[in-house]
Amino acid sequence: MIDIKQSKETGSTLQRLDKLSVELKTKAVASGLTAAAKPIKAMMKATAPADTGKLRQAINQLRVSARASRRLDLFGETQTLAPGQVAILIGPNKKVQGKRRAGIANMLEFGTKAHEIKPRKMNLFLRIGATGIARKVRHPGIKANPFMQRALDANASTIQANFVQGVGKRIDKLL
Repeated sequence: MIDIKQSKETGSTLQRLDKLSVELKTKAVASGLTAAAKPIKAMMKATAPADTGKLRQAINQLRVSARASRRLDLFGETQTLAPGQVAILIGPNKKVQGKRRAGIANMLEFGTKAHEIKPRKMNLFLRIGATGIARKVRHPGIKANPFMQRALDANASTIQANFVQGVGKRIDKLL
C-alpha cells in the first residue's frame, strides 16, 4: 500500500485521477506503480549476488491479478484485489532457463541455518562436484544478504514522487 502525502503536485494529479473512469484510473495507477518500481528493480539487479547471473536475470516487476493476490495471500485470506485496485510484485518472478529463482532469492535474502542434506530416496548417494560421492552432507548454512530489502530502503524516499510522476504521465496520455 502506498500512502500518499499531499503536496501541490500530488494534489493536482490526484484530482485529475479522480475524474477518470475506473478502467482508466486502474491503467494510470498501474503506470504509477511501474514508475515507482523501476529504480527499486534496477538496484535489486545491481546488488543481487551474481554467481551465475541467473538471479539478476529473474528480477522483474509483475502485475498481480485478483486470483494471484488470493493465492499469494497479499491482503489476508478473505480479501482480494477489488475492481480498480492494482498490485505489483518486484523481485525474482521471471523464469530463467525454465526455472524460477524465488527460492534461491529467499535463501539469500534471509539466510539459512546449518543443515544436513540427504538423498531423497533411500540407499542412494549424493554427487558432490565432479568426483565426490557421499550418503549425506553437512551444509554450513548461508549468511543473510538482504539485497531486496536494501533496494527498497534506499529508494523509499523517492517512491511517492516516482508514483505521482508515472500517474501524471499516463493521465496526460489518456486525456
